[in-house]
Amino acid sequence: MAYKTLEHSTDTELEAGRYYISDDGKTIYAKTPGGQGKIDVIIEYQLDPSISDKTIKSTVVAGFMYQDDYIVPNITAVKPNAGSVTGGDNVVITGEDFISGAKVYIGERN
Repeated sequence: MAYKTLEHSTDTELEAGRYYISDDGKTIYAKTPGGQGKIDVIIEYQLDPSISDKTIKSTVVAGFMYQDDYIVPNITAVKPNAGSVTGGDNVVITGEDFISGAKVYIGERN
């Protein structure tokens, strides 16, 4: 979705799909439309056509992530990541957004 500029606004007045660039050109206020997953954040503009036909573009890959209203835990490592077929190995799971009361499964068993 292409964003549309506003003459004057604040970040609280914006509608989805709109943006406002601060007077000093150092801040862009934008309101996202609905979406899912990680998305790129892109700033793009065309140079003055009387000077050049080039388009200038800057992208932050996966710069924004849509989230549901609940926290999704993120596992970043399991150490060790191998063990005996008989079980009984101690493992350490690291990551973020773990909450008390969560169930932990190694395969189908907890």
